[in-house]
Amino acid sequence: MPLLLKRDPSNGVIYNQPPNQPATPMVLRGAHCHLFGADGGVRFWGFTTGVGVQEFSVSFPASEPGNPDGCERVRTSPTLQPVTWGGNFAAFLDRLVASGCNLVRVFLSDGVFMSGGTVTSLHPYVFANFKWRIAAATRGDASAWSTAYFNRLRDFVQAADARGVVVQLCLFTHHDLTSGSDGAGHAYWSKSFWNPDNADVRDDVVTVITKDLGTEGQKASLRNQDFLNTERTGLMAVQRAFVVKVLETVYPLGNVILELNNEPRVLNDDAHRLTDAGAYMARWLDTATGWIISWLASRPIRWRPLISANASGPQLGLAHDVDSWKRLPAPSQYAQLDAISYHGLTGYLPVPVPLADQPTAPCGKKALPAVDRASIQKRVTEHRGKHNSKSLIFATDAVRDFPQWYPVVGRTQKEDLLRRDGQVRTSLGYEETSATVYEERARADLDNWAYRVLRHGFGRAVPDPRPASVHFQNHSTTEPSFRVIGQATAAARV
Repeated sequence: MPLLLKRDPSNGVIYNQPPNQPATPMVLRGAHCHLFGADGGVRFWGFTTGVGVQEFSVSFPASEPGNPDGCERVRTSPTLQPVTWGGNFAAFLDRLVASGCNLVRVFLSDGVFMSGGTVTSLHPYVFANFKWRIAAATRGDASAWSTAYFNRLRDFVQAADARGVVVQLCLFTHHDLTSGSDGAGHAYWSKSFWNPDNADVRDDVVTVITKDLGTEGQKASLRNQDFLNTERTGLMAVQRAFVVKVLETVYPLGNVILELNNEPRVLNDDAHRLTDAGAYMARWLDTATGWIISWLASRPIRWRPLISANASGPQLGLAHDVDSWKRLPAPSQYAQLDAISYHGLTGYLPVPVPLADQPTAPCGKKALPAVDRASIQKRVTEHRGKHNSKSLIFATDAVRDFPQWYPVVGRTQKEDLLRRDGQVRTSLGYEETSATVYEERARADLDNWAYRVLRHGFGRAVPDPRPASVHFQNHSTTEPSFRVIGQATAAARV
């Protein structure tokens, strides 16, 4: 049955309430896919080709035969069959649902895929005469928008809705403004439609000069800072036109969460430090939300997709942009925000291992991400104190540790998968106790991340008993991780 997502503004609970049906609390969990890659399916390694093939398994920090020091090893893994979209999303979505997951996150843009210099991925704008037709689309020229792109978006969201799957659409991402990872087959800034060299308009895209900056990271951060500059009226008009086009495409489907931006950021070196970076970022979040709310007000059918923000810290040790957003003077769109997600699971920095523990730290590791039970509880408590009416989403993005690989059928290369993608599993079961925080973090895996978070999500963790106000989002693109989340969901529900 199609979804109709809503949020209870008194407690942040997300629920589903189709017409003439009782309300059902939602617990979001799920996956991540790149919907607009080449039709050959190279952006989603979904299905294993064998039965009973060994998945990744490590024993860490405990030892095992052939692995006396307890350190991670590259292991045998399932061979994956790339998914070919072909306009039919049923196989992927059916596997997702069968595995117990009901959320998928989609980047609406994430770099440009190429073959022999030709663009093979789909993008919002038509590419003509070696330029993206941004200006023409913003002026209202319907032929400048990519019909294939928006048809695929609509078809996918409809197919997900028919299966009760929530689609979180990430409107913008910092990735498009990075230049350190460009290659022959995939590029970001060098081919981006935000780059004035590639667009049919120069002044209304990202025009900040970065040539005098030292590192690629600095350059990308300054481009992102320019992207968030609400005083750039032409740039804001381009962004708004795209947001409206997305809204028109998915209107009035009830399974949509609009994520404003993936990890928005600013440059924080001494030469470019902003007076109030949090407020600077918050003003963009507020502006973008205003575009959505304004457009919705003019629709003949009452429709309200949920709106989420990916909380980002403008500088280490300072408040997140969503905290600054709440403090913006009236009028503000903060009340319209439905959910806040924290990457790195908790959004807290790794905590160094105490010096006394370092001699016994396995594999020479000195710090691990804040993915332990205490950090999860701390985030819930802190979030409740600041944003009690907003739903909370824990996301595994950036919980990196080390690469491992899957061989891919019919291809010579191997696909890198990091620990954040949930492929690494221990055999420890769902932890309730651990000798030390360090040990708990060292052996953290997707099973336990999902289980610990969804204990809150099902209202079974004190002192946060409300159901469906805490959620789990995994960034994996592989089917085995769906099953792991589904198993953890079932365990957390009991």
